[in-house]
Amino acid sequence: MSKNILILQHIPIETPGYLLDLMKLDKFNLTVVELDQGEKIPNNLSSFDAMLCMGGPMDTFMENEYPWLIDEKKAIAEYVLNLKKPFLGFCLGCQLLGEVLGGKVVESIPPEIGVLDIDIDKNAKDDHVFNFLPKKIKALQWHSY
Repeated sequence: MSKNILILQHIPIETPGYLLDLMKLDKFNLTVVELDQGEKIPNNLSSFDAMLCMGGPMDTFMENEYPWLIDEKKAIAEYVLNLKKPFLGFCLGCQLLGEVLGGKVVESIPPEIGVLDIDIDKNAKDDHVFNFLPKKIKALQWHSY
């Protein structure tokens, strides 16, 4: 049975990249919503098996400049909190999830720019998705918040 995946994009170049290739190979049904192009998030969120929320140059608080952030936060809340379905956020997508869950996105002093170390939480060993990761990985980061 094929999986239905909802992908929320904020700019054309911020795609799931290699994950997109893998999902296509596995013949997943992909619904890509380009929010910056005025596309709307589907109302039938319960029909999706997972939601991916990509990055972008905007910040979570920039709702005046990017009014679609308001609807996106509502959709993330519905999907994660009410439907309790899998969500994977990248950069901005992760920040949006944090805010939806009651966290506060704050300015990084200094900004996290470059290939930097990420310490993997000790609980990752019990996670079905991330249990293979070493204790520390390097990743390209470009965050001011």
